Amino acid sequence: MVCLLKKIKRVKYMVVFCCIPFMFGFTNLHKYYVSITKVDYIKNEKAIQITTRLFTDDFEKLLQTRYNKNIILGDSLETKKTDEHIKHYLKNNFSVTVNNQKVDYKFLGKACKDDIVRCYLEISNIDSIESIVIKNKILFDLYNDQQNIIKLNINAKQHNYLLTAHRVSISHNYNKNKFKP
Repeated sequence: MVCLLKKIKRVKYMVVFCCIPFMFGFTNLHKYYVSITKVDYIKNEKAIQITTRLFTDDFEKLLQTRYNKNIILGDSLETKKTDEHIKHYLKNNFSVTVNNQKVDYKFLGKACKDDIVRCYLEISNIDSIESIVIKNKILFDLYNDQQNIIKLNINAKQHNYLLTAHRVSISHNYNKNKFKP
C-alpha cells in the first residue's frame, strides 16, 4: 500500500511538472499586432473623421526605433516633438483618396488610455463620397504579422476590411457598391 501511494504521489508530481510549461510557457508565445481605424463621413459637417487605435507599446516601440529612443507615450514629460513624429509617420504610412483625389488630413491629436493610443484625424470640405481608397501601412515596417482593420461608416453603409503587409489598401465605390482589392 505504501508503495502504491508513493507511485501515485510521483505521478502527481510528474503531471504537475509536465503542465508547468503549458501554463507559463505559452502565454507570451504569440502576440497579436493589430490596429483599428474607424472612418466616419459626417455629411452635415462635410467632414471625414478618422480614429486610429493602436497598442501603446507597439506604437511607442516604432517611434523609439524611428525617431527617439526616449519617447514614452502618455508620459507627463512627453514633448510636442512626439506629436510631430506621429504626424510625420502617419503622413508616410496612411493616406486617403476620395473621388479619385488624394486628400490631406489634419492631425487633431492623440489620447493615451488603457494601453491604447488613439490618433484623431479629420478631412474637411468633402461634399460627397462616391469612392474612397484607404492605404494603411501603419506598423507594417515593424511587425510582419501586423493587421490593420478598417471600419468604414460612409453614406449610411458600414464595411469592414482587414489589411496585411501583403494587402495595404482598400477601395470602395459607393455608386456601384463594389469592392476592389
